[in-house]
Amino acid sequence: PVSTYGNADVAPLLIEGPPPAILHVLRSRKVIRETKIAPDLSVESRNLTVLASHIFGRQVAEMAHQQSANLVWLRLADGGLAAMVYDMEQQGIGTTRQPLPGGFKVESLACAPSPDGGDVVMISVARTKGAATQRRIWRLAGREEGVFVDAAGAYNGAPVSEVGGLAHLEGEVVAVVADGARVRNQTVAGGKVKLPTAASKVTVGLPMQRRF
Repeated sequence: PVSTYGNADVAPLLIEGPPPAILHVLRSRKVIRETKIAPDLSVESRNLTVLASHIFGRQVAEMAHQQSANLVWLRLADGGLAAMVYDMEQQGIGTTRQPLPGGFKVESLACAPSPDGGDVVMISVARTKGAATQRRIWRLAGREEGVFVDAAGAYNGAPVSEVGGLAHLEGEVVAVVADGARVRNQTVAGGKVKLPTAASKVTVGLPMQRRF
């Protein structure tokens, strides 16, 4: 025992230092504390959520550490998603909400090693559309992949003038990038979208909603 703070039933994160840090969620689920234990067993602890009560007031249900990006991803109790910059070396801490499109909510999340030596974020999402519940597993694309839409699907191959496999987005307005060029928003009909010009590399997804 190193503190008298009670913890919520949320798995803590062990983040290497030196000294190593433990990030743990308090009983209210509205506070994440950082606890460091030095080799001489002295303990330091601080609240990481003071400046983001508008986010943490929604309560933390799950955490995952993306080490390669110095990010802690947070599943909120209401199904929302947030990301906390946690950079011990540069003393950088900050949290932002990540709006999800189309009524999707996060059910679980995890980070796993990727082939390039980094790590990849995977989230399980669900939404109700009509009478059906849709579930998907989304992977956070790397910056170099150039995927600038949410809930994206990609086609690579011979040039085509339409892209299918979009039945889950039937009737919705989607954003399209074809061979690097933005195509005006299209509506999915019959599980497909049509392109004004044939393209060999196409990304289709829901428009991102970001506010700075």
